[in-house]
Amino acid sequence: MTLPGPILAAQTWLLPFAVAAAAFGLHYALHVPPGPLPPPSPQKLEDERKAADKKKREDDRKKREEDRKAGKKPKVERGARELPYEAFTLARKQHLLDQLWAYYEPEDFKKEPTFDAWQTAHKPLLAQIVQNARQIGFAEPPPTSVIGSECHTIRCRFQLTGSEADLDAVIPVLEGLKLGDGPLWHSFKADEPAPDKKDTAGRYKAQITVSFTRDLPPMTEIHIPGKGPLSAAKPPPTPTPSPSTVPPTAPSKSMIPGAASARTPSGAPAPTAPTAPPIPG
Repeated sequence: MTLPGPILAAQTWLLPFAVAAAAFGLHYALHVPPGPLPPPSPQKLEDERKAADKKKREDDRKKREEDRKAGKKPKVERGARELPYEAFTLARKQHLLDQLWAYYEPEDFKKEPTFDAWQTAHKPLLAQIVQNARQIGFAEPPPTSVIGSECHTIRCRFQLTGSEADLDAVIPVLEGLKLGDGPLWHSFKADEPAPDKKDTAGRYKAQITVSFTRDLPPMTEIHIPGKGPLSAAKPPPTPTPSPSTVPPTAPSKSMIPGAASARTPSGAPAPTAPTAPPIPG
């Protein structure tokens, strides 16, 4: 059966498009992986960002030029004002501490921002608390030491080094410190003592993270139950210089009062009178 002329012409025109569509579908099925398309290359993103920055600078330049010709005054952009550093001398209110504890204590310590003034006030206080607790809590203070202490906004972290037995004895004493009638720490977390790989003497170290129940706790109110306040700890003795081994020298004649030699106004030694000869007997 012979098709009418218009239908035959339509098929003749549509045949190339149908073949092309079939080829495109076959190529898509064979070479395009399923799922979302991969992201653009970093170089392409960088080029687009540079082009956008360049266009923005050019538009800003043209805008300033138009404003200058129109007699408009340029707007002065004011940045953030730098405030002078102020020492942390006033404890924060309880409701603010409650908010900071709830926000930061569940987070990792590294994510907590550093409040420089608070850190400056509490780092030496933390070292003094550990030092005095060793002296008050033990008849013979164990030779432990604090290294690598840092304080952020609401928490402090430090490493305590010493023998494994000394760390096992000191850590419970630190955890049980009291501030008045309540605990000193709002939170106290101590890792298990582990060998210090950097120490050649075989010492152990334990990382301790703490938060205070209040800012700037006074040493006079911090105490060990049944032992006394930490403020009663005596400072470490100051080493006295060893006596000199050089024997003292005898004072010279000029250093003895009343034995200074006579001198002329010009500063030269005055001439002495000649000694009389002995009288013959």
